[in-house]
Amino acid sequence: MSTHIETIKEGFPYPVIPKHVGLPTYDVIAAVHMKLKANAASVASTLGGGTHGLLGIAVSRTTYLNITGQQFQAPTNPGTLPTIPASQTGPQISEFVRQHKESLRVWREYNATQMALKQILLASFEEVYFKGLRDRHVGYQNSTFQHMIQHLYTNYGVITPTDLEDNDIRMRAAFDANRPIEELFDQIEEAAEYAEAANAPYNTTQIVSRAYLLLYKTSLYNDACREWRKSPIAHQIWANFKTDFTAAHRDLMMQRTVQPNPFHEANATLADFQERTNEIIDQMTNATVDTTAISTLINQNENLSSQLANATTDLNSMKTLVETLCKQVEELKTSQSNPRRQNRNKNNKSYCWTHGRTRNNGHTSQTCRNQADGHKSEATLENKMGGSTRFCADV
Repeated sequence: MSTHIETIKEGFPYPVIPKHVGLPTYDVIAAVHMKLKANAASVASTLGGGTHGLLGIAVSRTTYLNITGQQFQAPTNPGTLPTIPASQTGPQISEFVRQHKESLRVWREYNATQMALKQILLASFEEVYFKGLRDRHVGYQNSTFQHMIQHLYTNYGVITPTDLEDNDIRMRAAFDANRPIEELFDQIEEAAEYAEAANAPYNTTQIVSRAYLLLYKTSLYNDACREWRKSPIAHQIWANFKTDFTAAHRDLMMQRTVQPNPFHEANATLADFQERTNEIIDQMTNATVDTTAISTLINQNENLSSQLANATTDLNSMKTLVETLCKQVEELKTSQSNPRRQNRNKNNKSYCWTHGRTRNNGHTSQTCRNQADGHKSEATLENKMGGSTRFCADV
């Protein structure tokens, strides 16, 4: 077994991890854990769907399901000899023997990988931090790798309820669609791993829903979001989400390269302006330049300045118009999809800056429990102070 363990270690991307001296922290534990997960995933296996090696040894069953959409089931010891029912033919007996050999190989490889990961983990920290798991007779034989890494997280990578709340806020942070979509995936996965370390894991639905909403709010993935909603529930796992929306992000980038962008045109005007200005400076320093040339360049400079100012004004106007239209469309959608509710609110004077006219006299701008950014508690139906006009069409 020891020879097999060393052979498996040789194939790891991180066969040795520098030892951390002193009290472990969450960041240190997580960094070591990340490398050990890579080690586990590097061992080819048909377990757990067959596409993530033996990663199931190094993560919880919940996390493995979130990542792959598959259950990871640890193999059981098939015994030294195969169990062959009576009255079997020669070919049938041969098949039983073959299946037993394969089951035995899978079980031994699983256990050797488990032992290799535990050895590297024990060597990465001072043993005093594991002694609570150590049996006086068999050492750490009865502790799984997952049990040992969670022991470190629970006892030394302390995560408070406030930390979890902050982690959830980071998970929900808006995504900039101009950035690589991999940054969104990292944002979601880092938050999920942090929550799991605190024994408060997100389930698959929560993880996918958070990522979906962040992309939906950019208004640039409407088609991809529509296709995702129409896909079978069984398809809506994290691995498929990453694949589908990576393709959607690639399409978005391709569209941007072929469609004209007014901001690019403004930048080109600015670059031209700067280049002409440099020409003026160069020629002004030349003693042989005549006054006519200087006058011409000054006029060109003034024209370019005017063009740039006009382009900037047009762009700002376009941006304001688009924002106004988007807001009107959203309000129209809300009005059309809730005609009954709008009528029911017709004679009610209660008003909330965030939600518009309400049916509940106890729900006003001052008492709202779910306030939007910039919420104004003093707003009323008569003085909305720039707040929502939802259900206010008859006012």
